[in-house]
Amino acid sequence: MKRNWLIFILVCSMGLNIGTIASLAYWRYSNQSGLDLKHLASPLPFRELTRSLNLGPEQCQIIRGLLPEHQQRLRDLRLGVAKQRQELFVILQAGEPSWSAIQDKTREISDLQGKLEMEMVQFFLGFRNCLKPEQKIAFMEFMEHHLVVRQADKGRAQGSGGPRGRSGARVGGID
Repeated sequence: MKRNWLIFILVCSMGLNIGTIASLAYWRYSNQSGLDLKHLASPLPFRELTRSLNLGPEQCQIIRGLLPEHQQRLRDLRLGVAKQRQELFVILQAGEPSWSAIQDKTREISDLQGKLEMEMVQFFLGFRNCLKPEQKIAFMEFMEHHLVVRQADKGRAQGSGGPRGRSGARVGGID
């Protein structure tokens, strides 16, 4: 009986040590490059959208006027979200983090994400306003396919076994 307990404790200890080492290695190597906005870029293929709508020269000119300001605002908001997340991580690393500080930082992140969504909506409304009626229909179909259908496909792709077909219990909200 004692021998089984010793083996159990040894296995648990090894598992905890391996998990700790893996976590530290992940944290160390994922945090090297600082704030990299490549992974924060929008998944919506803008060039594909403009090609599929067959825009005229004056429409392209209007969109070219809207795009630089929009892209700068997106960069600023995404950078803000990334910085707030890093600050939240620092708060979480503290020995006894204050729950109110965590809530405040989470609200700030949520506010920035809301502003990011509003910027996207405002840009696409401005974009839609310069389209002809038949282009508006194609635009809405494109948006539906790339936003609604892709999000539904992501949920279906994981299936009941969790991400990438893994089985077992899923941690609440973490995929």
